[in-house]
Amino acid sequence: MDLRKLFGWTNQSTLGGTAEPGWFPPPKRDFVSIETAEQNMGIYRAIKLIGGDIGRLPVTADGGELNEDLLNQPNDKETWWNFTNKHLRYLMLYGNSFALISRNGYGQAVGLISCTPGEVSQIQLEGDPGNFVYRHSIYGAVQPEDILHWRIQGERPFWGTSPIIEAANALNLALTQEEAGSSMYKTPGLGKVAIESPEAIGPEMVAKLQSAFASKHGGKDGHLTPIITQGGMTVSQVGQSLSDSEWITARRFSITEISRLYSIPPAFLYDLDKSTLENSAAQMKSYVSTCLSHWMAIFASEFRLKMDSALIWDTKQLLQGTLKEQTEALRMAVDAGMMTPNECREQLGLEPHPDGEDLMISKNYEEAGVNGTDTGAQEKQPDKD
Repeated sequence: MDLRKLFGWTNQSTLGGTAEPGWFPPPKRDFVSIETAEQNMGIYRAIKLIGGDIGRLPVTADGGELNEDLLNQPNDKETWWNFTNKHLRYLMLYGNSFALISRNGYGQAVGLISCTPGEVSQIQLEGDPGNFVYRHSIYGAVQPEDILHWRIQGERPFWGTSPIIEAANALNLALTQEEAGSSMYKTPGLGKVAIESPEAIGPEMVAKLQSAFASKHGGKDGHLTPIITQGGMTVSQVGQSLSDSEWITARRFSITEISRLYSIPPAFLYDLDKSTLENSAAQMKSYVSTCLSHWMAIFASEFRLKMDSALIWDTKQLLQGTLKEQTEALRMAVDAGMMTPNECREQLGLEPHPDGEDLMISKNYEEAGVNGTDTGAQEKQPDKD
């Protein structure tokens, strides 16, 4: 299907939006940019985690024109998992992500065509500051109702802001820490050293000493080469080692900053300093309620606005807990008469039992005297003569 014929789009290019020069800082070796952000393993892990979890969760559409087929395969080149992963990645990096809604001659949605952030921009209508159209770099002008635009709200009312740019200071600090650690590991881990001589030496000799020391001890195998001094010279460390500078602690703080950026519990980025088996369930609940639900809401709101369909994700598989926790919870539900044994067996993926269709109430939940049985304290019987 030719989308240009379907929508009447012209074949023209445009600049603006995320493709506009200066919209985000150009890549530099000592500056984190959108293109280089995923080189930070914390950001890489966060993007893969959120996109992967939302993509694999069962999802249904309630009402509107979004049919179930599109939730399995939005277009002929992507599955739903690929589609959601791609657009959540764009959203978490650029702050904007787009998909064209392809409709047939009856106006029914038949496909969702992914776009890269650099292909789409917003153009304000002349003389009408409250309205705008989108422009695709190939297909030209696109009406707002024909494109899904997911965004992280920023200063511009209808255009998103990149989290990477908003958190540039913290991410640049993390980059500096990585480079510092890399530099220290390339040396024998001694930090900066001072070579002292009891005699005055000229600039030429100083340069030779510096060059000789760097060539022998500056590489990764420098710790294998002993330092030998003569003529009363001494070598002492004046810089800090990785342990002295608390490098590991600083790296852990950078992971915490990324956790704040994307609302992910630090343990999910493998900062296990304060993670225990006892609080793992609480952390998973926090992850679903404060992190995944946030990104799900952004994703679902655009489908509601443009296609009048409500997306509903089933997060039960993330919150079900261990088998022991599930069994204890289901046993309490059976004892309280809330569920039948077969309903509990279904929750655990087990076959129904012939005698498991009836509700049962444990005596612990019955009042005294129910069913002719007094579950209270028994009266003391008189002694027999």
